[in-house]
Amino acid sequence: MLRRGVEADPRRVVAVPGAPELLKTLRTHARWRPALATGGWGASARLKLACAGIDAEGLPLATSDDCEARVDIVREAIARAHDAWHVTRFERIVCVGDGTWDAETARQLGYPFVGIFRDGSTLPEGTPCTIHDYTNPEAVLHLLKTCPVPSP
Repeated sequence: MLRRGVEADPRRVVAVPGAPELLKTLRTHARWRPALATGGWGASARLKLACAGIDAEGLPLATSDDCEARVDIVREAIARAHDAWHVTRFERIVCVGDGTWDAETARQLGYPFVGIFRDGSTLPEGTPCTIHDYTNPEAVLHLLKTCPVPSP
């Protein structure tokens, strides 16, 4: 049904502006190694990424196919990132998302959080680090480096 809906109206699935370019940058960045985690099903996540023009090929991805709880999905994405990027430890892990559940997951895991504030976003009031899109990579990289763990 999702595929038919997207075929009928491709504008239903669009990337946050700058997202495809930022992921390209992060793939080769000296400090950051991207991984994707979503509470959606794997097939729908891959379809949405492709329709949005985001090249996720080879990126670690964890979905609700892998785990039920969001914290476990993020843990799985991190485990896959260790394997994909051939590292045993990351110096800093930052969660990025557009929902209250994303901020809460980051808080539960003790990870810093950057909120993407877009139409339909449900970020907790007072989220300290937010952006509207990814069109300024330097600003995004600065937030990744400096954002705190969300408060309760």
